[in-house]
Amino acid sequence: MGRILVTGGMGAIGSAAVRWLVEAGHRPVIFDRQGSNELVADLLGEIDIEVGDLRSWGRVAEVIRRHDVDRIIHLAVLLPEEAAREPDQAIEVNVGATTAICELARIMGLRRVVFASSKGVYRRFAPPYSHPEYRPVDETHPVEPDDMYDITKYAAERIGIDYARRHGVDFIALRFAATYGPGRMVRHGSVAIRSAIIENAWFGRPTILARGADQQDDFVYTKDIAQALGKAAFVESVTDRVFNIGTGQASTLAAAAQILRREVPGAHIEIGPGADYGTGSGHYCIFDISRARRQLGYEPAYDHERGILDYLAFLSATAPRG
Repeated sequence: MGRILVTGGMGAIGSAAVRWLVEAGHRPVIFDRQGSNELVADLLGEIDIEVGDLRSWGRVAEVIRRHDVDRIIHLAVLLPEEAAREPDQAIEVNVGATTAICELARIMGLRRVVFASSKGVYRRFAPPYSHPEYRPVDETHPVEPDDMYDITKYAAERIGIDYARRHGVDFIALRFAATYGPGRMVRHGSVAIRSAIIENAWFGRPTILARGADQQDDFVYTKDIAQALGKAAFVESVTDRVFNIGTGQASTLAAAAQILRREVPGAHIEIGPGADYGTGSGHYCIFDISRARRQLGYEPAYDHERGILDYLAFLSATAPRG
């Protein structure tokens, strides 16, 4: 069996995926444009790291050959704020590099490409899929991305599916619910409120939001995303190409605040009433994950409380409070 390449493997989700793969007995290869390895520093003897730009097809092909790669988890991406600021770069990186990976998979006969997509590809949710009903959203929900990041994500999905149809490239796209986990604040800045509320409590910083206490959403921990990515990379076969990945359960930032006040004495968190806390307008939802359960063997291990407790344990081990 060949090895697995993880693009963007130094990031919050990538490092979690790399950790899952190591624990499952693999020696993954990370391909990333940055050399910072703080999220995988304890794994350096069990992984290989290649620093480079995905837009260099020759460099990626050389890494695939040298490490005998036959599967790719593709996470490297220009993030939402950067994509909005530099749409030409977003198209080049988010769409062009995915096309390049699919073409290399075709030419080099790779066994599987797993692509990280987003719930933002869906049309903005309205009742009965939004507040206050939250009917679970499955993969047949209408698609209508309306910002540059999500437009590029959906374009990349369709390109991968076209490669599967025309060329037999075994391509799987995973659409993630609202993610949180270690590293998200550093990598994702202002859109990482779900991680910020936890880290602020731990480090003694206040979290004050004018509204959003009543906003329900599907919060998925990065360890569950890692599980989904790993299982998608190695599942024997699938009948669909697109899968929702979440918990299938509703939770709120208010519920997170209750857990944090219990676990972190003195945590200062204020969240005003109402919906929409500001980072997912129109895209708060609960995912139907039955397709991923059936075909990938995915089963979320972290409900919102367990995810928060695991996150706090990580912070306790890596960033003790003063």
